[in-house]
Amino acid sequence: MASDLPDTPLADALRRIEDAGRGLLGIGIPRCPASALLHASLGAVGREAPRRVVAMSTLRTTEDWAARETCLWPRGIRVSRASVPVVARYADGHWITRQGTAPASVLRAWLDDSDASPGGELHQDERRVLEDTAPRRAQHQAARDRGVRRGAE
Repeated sequence: MASDLPDTPLADALRRIEDAGRGLLGIGIPRCPASALLHASLGAVGREAPRRVVAMSTLRTTEDWAARETCLWPRGIRVSRASVPVVARYADGHWITRQGTAPASVLRAWLDDSDASPGGELHQDERRVLEDTAPRRAQHQAARDRGVRRGAE
């Protein structure tokens, strides 16, 4: 993994963010290129502003998935295998989620609730993850293409 952001158990991550009153939580799954990219993006956000509370949780086990009921659902955070990765922002006592990932610049603007136009280069960790996951992403695309062709016939 290209990020130095530790993978945090879901309940601990939620507690840290809510105690701080503001923060970002990424939720991913193992071996998922988009989850790896989210991890790198959140790591960059955390390094650029160390006082921001940023956490990443990877749902690896059946227990992790079961924790959605007790940890996420009461907060209105809905996560299914099809919706991962998910990033959730906590501010003003409320959680807001968005499916997928985004570059660190977009996540920073979203956390800060900024109207500023996010932009800029990808962080080096984000570029590294994109390079490292290129073969897996190509496999995913090939599988999607086969499904589309089969469905079109």
